[in-house]
Amino acid sequence: MMRSFRLSHLIATFGVLIGLIVWFLPTPAGANPQLMPVAGVVIVAVSLWATSAVPEYFTAIIFFFLAMGFKDRARPLSSRASTRPLSG
Repeated sequence: MMRSFRLSHLIATFGVLIGLIVWFLPTPAGANPQLMPVAGVVIVAVSLWATSAVPEYFTAIIFFFLAMGFKDRARPLSSRASTRPLSG
């Protein structure tokens, strides 16, 4: 049995591909280094939400999972670990 073709799935696939392309583009001069990956995540999330190609709750899970991946990348490595000695 052949599955029906939906335009929303094609648009969502196109949006995900554009998001991945934007993710790996070089950052413009003078911009924050995290700009392009974050823009890619937003493009993917908006295209999935707008087309409802996947359930909205699943789109939200994807978005927050990808967004949390950038949480620690923005801080320098030295600020991640505590430099204070353990109290004893």
